[in-house]
Amino acid sequence: MAVIFYFSGTGNSLSVANKLGKELGARVEGISAYLSSPYAIEDEVIGFVTPVYCYALPPLVKDFLQKAQFQAPQYLFGVATMGAMAGQTLNQAEHILAQRDIKLHAGFQLALPDSSIVFPSPAKRKEEMLQAEEDKVSVIVAAVKKREENNQRSSFLFVGDVIEAASWWVMKNIYKIDHKHVAEDSCIGCGLCAKNLPDELH
Repeated sequence: MAVIFYFSGTGNSLSVANKLGKELGARVEGISAYLSSPYAIEDEVIGFVTPVYCYALPPLVKDFLQKAQFQAPQYLFGVATMGAMAGQTLNQAEHILAQRDIKLHAGFQLALPDSSIVFPSPAKRKEEMLQAEEDKVSVIVAAVKKREENNQRSSFLFVGDVIEAASWWVMKNIYKIDHKHVAEDSCIGCGLCAKNLPDELH
């Protein structure tokens, strides 16, 4: 039994989660939906796919890792999707789980188009990332099937918290991300944002 949990703001992490689910024969579930209706997770293999926010875990994913009812998984892994750097994303995940006496067996990084309002990926780079996605997912799948463990995560550093806090301050005070709006001229009414994003983001 295997499950892949995901949080996706623009679709990158959802795409990776779906590909992993297909190749590993795992069901795919949204983190927001799980937190709305939590249950005991008894799967032997558990994965989570998360974007990188301000060089760190999104608050919703932190909440998930602190509260998810993991029942001693035999293999637990995380995938960080990012435009350039994963920062302390996987470090934070490992640290949060360790505080619960749960081991993060492996962490993987996968570069995909960055939707950042500060440093968006150039068009050519986006094409290259998307073309490489399936191959990179295949590498992760192979590692998970072999139950490989890795230590690609650097030590949990205080400076990471400082960078995260400073980045969020810039986003909220300079770029005013708390003042949300709907791009009505682009909305097609498909309802996917309401389905896939946590309540606080739509």
